[in-house]
Amino acid sequence: MIQTRITTFQFYSLLYICSVVAAFMFVSTTLIDLGTTDAVLFPTVFGILSLITIIPTFAFCKKSKGESVLIATRKRNKLFSDIIAFSYIVLVFILLLRTLARLDLFVSSEVFPENTMTFLIVSIVIVSVFLSLLDIGALSRASTIFLVMVILSVSVVVTSAFSNVETVNIVPLFMNGETEFIKQALSYSVFFPESACLILFLSNIKGNIKKGYYLYILLLVLSLTIVSFTVVGALGEFSNTQLFPAFAISSVGEFRVLERFESIQSSVWTVCIIAKTTLQIMIISNCIRHLFPKIKWWTPNVLTGIVATAFIIYISQGVTRFSFVSSQIWVTVTYILLVVVLPLVSLLLMLKKKRGENLA
Repeated sequence: MIQTRITTFQFYSLLYICSVVAAFMFVSTTLIDLGTTDAVLFPTVFGILSLITIIPTFAFCKKSKGESVLIATRKRNKLFSDIIAFSYIVLVFILLLRTLARLDLFVSSEVFPENTMTFLIVSIVIVSVFLSLLDIGALSRASTIFLVMVILSVSVVVTSAFSNVETVNIVPLFMNGETEFIKQALSYSVFFPESACLILFLSNIKGNIKKGYYLYILLLVLSLTIVSFTVVGALGEFSNTQLFPAFAISSVGEFRVLERFESIQSSVWTVCIIAKTTLQIMIISNCIRHLFPKIKWWTPNVLTGIVATAFIIYISQGVTRFSFVSSQIWVTVTYILLVVVLPLVSLLLMLKKKRGENLA
């Protein structure tokens, strides 16, 4: 991993942007009902789940003394470290495809309906590849600027749409039962696996990682709750008929100064998605360099971009292909493996090695 040092504020600003843009790019599904009051509590469940699932990562951080997972595990077991790196390549590549597929769907359905926007998606991949050649420091510092843009954008969207909130849309909680609520809340939560990035960049982050993470989760849960409440209050059951419910509230709101604020919002989210895809390509490329240290430094980034472009062109040709990439099973599996399994297995390796050293 590149050893550029960044502050916790810069790093978590990047994760916040990636998480919020995921919420606005959230595609309405039959598995998650975003039109009932239960949806307002989904972010709270996500916050609780995030506090639980981060425990292995924090424990690993303590055992590795702040070293990232690839660096620390390589010192213990090179083969295991290579397996971890390969796992991250596959799983993050799946996330990259999902991000690009959703962007393609978003642009072709909301921004330029009935137009093929493959060229735009390919252009975004090219830009992301170029930016990924920079270090994590440059991306994180830029994210502090993007953070202001995102907060302003979300604030204006919520403020403009809040006047359309109707009490008739606020129905009693748990209308479908507590079990169904928990099922839907967990299905919603796994769409935000950004915390998995932390263990990969531990060596780069300076500052109180735990405190920064708690503040990041608090701000994210608050933001998602406000957006969810606005979607439920302004759209109600109608939100389930919208392809992108969170984006839809920008068109129902009235903002006197900006007649077509959704156009500006589209630009903001596109910039944020570029930051997200850049981070994903950067992670994949770093893992490839970990496996092949002698490879030219730019080759993994370019190779990742080429392969991702080929896949996204193929996926964009059919709705069923998009549905496969974005299916709930893939979302759930990637979340569990990235956020829970890989950090936990890495921690067990560290603990096993420590015992051996103590016995020696």
